[in-house]
Amino acid sequence: MEEPLLKSSLVEVAWQHIGNKKPSFEDKHYHKKAVEITIVLKGSATFLANGIKQIAYAGDFWVVYPQTVIEEFATGDDTEFIVIKAPSILGDKYIS
Repeated sequence: MEEPLLKSSLVEVAWQHIGNKKPSFEDKHYHKKAVEITIVLKGSATFLANGIKQIAYAGDFWVVYPQTVIEEFATGDDTEFIVIKAPSILGDKYIS
């Protein structure tokens, strides 16, 4: 995540601007304890989670529960998100 807007042991909130991101082997990860909620503010995103491909546009959101494997992640030209992660646990991102 980029620099968080809010960070405590309970929750982390960050704004991200990611344009033209292509899928990469580095995308594949999961969290053991944290739930991640991503809200698309602008643009679009495509992601593959546990083998299911999803597309989200401005105004959409998705929830990634613990142990859900994010396999691929890509964005459109000019995409902005708010990402909320709870609890905020350092080191809770595991490469799958």
